Amino acid sequence: MNYDYIAVIGATATGKTNLAVKIAQMVDGEIISADSRQVYRGMDIGTGKDLDAYNTRKGKIPYHLIDILDPREDYSVFRFLQDFYSCYDDIKARGKVPVLCGGSYLYYTALFMRYPMAKVENLEEKCEAIMHLDHQVMIDELKTLNPLLHNRTDLVDKAKTVKALVIARESSEVEKKNGLVHPPVELKPLVIATQVSREEYYKRIRLRLADRLRNGLVDEVRNLMNSGITQERLDYFGLEYKYAGKYLRSELSKNDMIQKLISAINDYAKKQMTGISKVDKHYINVNWIPPEDIAAARQLISESGFTIVD
Repeated sequence: MNYDYIAVIGATATGKTNLAVKIAQMVDGEIISADSRQVYRGMDIGTGKDLDAYNTRKGKIPYHLIDILDPREDYSVFRFLQDFYSCYDDIKARGKVPVLCGGSYLYYTALFMRYPMAKVENLEEKCEAIMHLDHQVMIDELKTLNPLLHNRTDLVDKAKTVKALVIARESSEVEKKNGLVHPPVELKPLVIATQVSREEYYKRIRLRLADRLRNGLVDEVRNLMNSGITQERLDYFGLEYKYAGKYLRSELSKNDMIQKLISAINDYAKKQMTGISKVDKHYINVNWIPPEDIAAARQLISESGFTIVD
């Protein structure tokens, strides 16, 4: 089968970045990030950018859509789709292989499913106009308009639900009038998902959180707060930023912060896995590979028609 690019997806802490780097080195590729938080500068530890992982014995693997925005700026699926296609065309024009890497379900399913998106003018004003509506009513409408994406974690946060609903409403209207907005061309990905045992998975989550705390996670959040980032914005980023922010405001003890974080990350990861399983079952074939099994990845990539150069 002919594939246009390789996509490495998976739940948090399952080794996506390391596997994607090895694959990119294998096929002379460049990585396009599909992570809704790694786009922001100054958010390194909490988002797990692991930029050192891009260093290989043959040099640094080029990456895209990381550190492109200030934390005060908004990023959307519409913007991601625009950026992805721009990066994709540039990488292909230079004879390289695009390797998508990330765990933001909304982003990669928008690519895989070719979900129609429309650019919304005056988004903030339109969000404010419907903020008074009942949260559950908005969730139900959003699920109706966007049935493929109902596992999204932002359904928990009303402000995120409002934004998603406004975009979904306008996207639906654009699709009725003009057909699919994205993509400009249909692309077929070879999808690889990182697979670890449940026991290993929870162990990785605990160890990674401990490592991030040792490496300055709380200081990173403190720096964001000192730069003017509000608790509301930290809550929007979620997980490490939400709970570390509450700890720094003395709303949580350190132990409570850690326990709530572990629980929240576990819940988030379960939703990620559920989303990937749904994609695999209903929409597109997903190849599950242990992140350390480079031989299996190599064989799959070779059999799929990609040229192995390393």
